Amino acid sequence: MASDLDQLCDLLWRPDIQQSLYEGGALPRDAIKRSIERAAQLDPGPTGLWIIETKSDGCAGYCGIENFAAPSKVHSPVGKGVALQIALHPGARGKGYATQAVEALVHHVLSDCGLERILAFVFELNERSHRLMLRCQFSEIGRIRSSKVIVYERRHNTRHSV
Repeated sequence: MASDLDQLCDLLWRPDIQQSLYEGGALPRDAIKRSIERAAQLDPGPTGLWIIETKSDGCAGYCGIENFAAPSKVHSPVGKGVALQIALHPGARGKGYATQAVEALVHHVLSDCGLERILAFVFELNERSHRLMLRCQFSEIGRIRSSKVIVYERRHNTRHSV
């Protein structure tokens, strides 16, 4: 069975995933390993990294929460907080996994951990992720033009009925 690191590298090194998440650049294996190691420290706070597995698709993707701080010269309204990450294998898309994962992350951050907001950073050309953010009731709060990223947030007071 493949390790978490191998599964995550296989997913993140796919050209279609790189284009959506990193604008074509691949994360080095040691950077992915450090992300897993940070998540494995079992920090009781909101951050973490999780493999999305299903009975039918096996490893369908991953999701996570990481701390984020935007320098004020880049985008002062963003400030600091936590940001979500998510990526699915193309074969696992369109089955509701991303929506379920994002809603679980939102609940974890806003309800379980008691934070006021969660952020998401989406490349301008990633239409699937823009639709996902709107479906999960995130609001656009700004753009970081230098990196072609749209910033979304969802606040604690946003109600979502299922």
